Amino acid sequence: MVWVDNATPEVDAQSEWRTIVTICSVLSAFSITIVCSRLWIRHKNHGLAADDWMSALSMVFALIYSAMTIARTCNILSCAWTLRLASLAFM
Repeated sequence: MVWVDNATPEVDAQSEWRTIVTICSVLSAFSITIVCSRLWIRHKNHGLAADDWMSALSMVFALIYSAMTIARTCNILSCAWTLRLASLAFM
C-alpha cells in the first residue's frame, strides 16, 4: 500500500507514515480518555469550572492538530518538500 499520493515506493518508504499515524492515534486516544475521565469525575463531585472547559477545548484543538498531521503525511507535496530540504542540508 502506498500511503503518500502519487509517490514512488522510495518516497513512501522514507515518509515514516506508520510512525506518525501510530503516535497520533495512541496519544489522541489517551487524551480523550484522560480528559473525559476528568470531566466525568469533576461533574460528579463539584461541577464543572472554567479550567474543565479549557481542558476540553484544548483536547479538541489537539485532535484537530493530530488529524491535520495525519492528513499531511498523505500529501505528496509536503513529503517532497521535506525530502528536498533534507537533500539541501547535506550539500
